[in-house]
Amino acid sequence: MAIDWPTVATTVLGSGVTAAVVTQGIAAFRDHTQRRARGRMVALSAAVALERFGCTCADLVADAANHHYSEGTMGAAHRELPVLQLSGAGADLNLLPIHVASLILEFEAAIGRADVDLQDTAPHSHFEQATPIFLRLGEEGFEIAMMVREKMCLPCSRSRDLDMRVEYLSEQREAFEREKVKVIDDLQIGAGANG
Repeated sequence: MAIDWPTVATTVLGSGVTAAVVTQGIAAFRDHTQRRARGRMVALSAAVALERFGCTCADLVADAANHHYSEGTMGAAHRELPVLQLSGAGADLNLLPIHVASLILEFEAAIGRADVDLQDTAPHSHFEQATPIFLRLGEEGFEIAMMVREKMCLPCSRSRDLDMRVEYLSEQREAFEREKVKVIDDLQIGAGANG
């Protein structure tokens, strides 16, 4: 019986190539799924960090309000923003889709700009100037955390404490804006009476 060497060579090479393709395909799929899982974990860490930042801003607003309305006997006037601690996720933002990483990086830049603005506030009007910064950034932190969770198909936070702080920031922002409008109206009425 004669061996058909071309058929043997074709069979060996074909099975070798097929095995190599299958092996590489499995490795590529495994790498893709692991990268995706790591990306989801980075996104979850970033969302939790953003929520923690928002909670800290809410606490600072409450503390500053206590300080202001108690005429300095309670609370404290804060001159620094909390740090957005991405707990190691910062280095891995490249695992996230670009639009999600962009949201987080843009927010970090906004915190830096606001921190400079906060340092420039005058001590006698610190509450009036700092509170809107804390309110805005706290709410933005919560909003971006929600967007990250939504875009990465992550579960929403079920923390009642978190919900209360989101609600508190919203109420305080509305109250602060009403107070600001009232002051402006009072100034305009006073200017009209003097004019």
